[in-house]
Amino acid sequence: IIITVALGELGRVWGIEVGREGNAWAAFLDIGLAAILCWLAYRSVNIFIDKRIEEEGGVPAGEEEEIGGEGGGAGATRMATLLPIMRYVMVITLFSVAGMVILSRMGFDIGPIFAGAGVVGIAVGFGAQTLIRDIFSGAFFLMDDAFRKGEYIDIGSVKGTVEKISVRSFELR
Repeated sequence: IIITVALGELGRVWGIEVGREGNAWAAFLDIGLAAILCWLAYRSVNIFIDKRIEEEGGVPAGEEEEIGGEGGGAGATRMATLLPIMRYVMVITLFSVAGMVILSRMGFDIGPIFAGAGVVGIAVGFGAQTLIRDIFSGAFFLMDDAFRKGEYIDIGSVKGTVEKISVRSFELR
């Protein structure tokens, strides 16, 4: 951030009107600042969520532990189960916003992107009803705290230890 501000001041000293709209130097600085802030927010979210998962007794992403035996473990807390999903939502939101800011400063009209996203959302809503039903079911499983990562569950003919939970599915060992 300091380097970006210093480059802006350097441009101002050299006589470049950094605050003027349509200026390539100002757009470059804005893109750099958006990228830096996105990266800092991404690192902050990852560190915060990893610490919270460790506090809750879970294992941070990338450090998956081996869940042994048929009986499974005691199961992670509800927060340790939900935090990885929150991480993905935050990362997608951060990079989407940063991407839109960068495209806007590069001179692209982002209005059609939003309109296209709305049309795609409607098409997905109509065309993928099973996907939507699975996502709602998964969200209610998570909100109701039906099961947690590390727990041993028995669902009809399938039983095992929950290894991974997402909004749409879960994996058993």
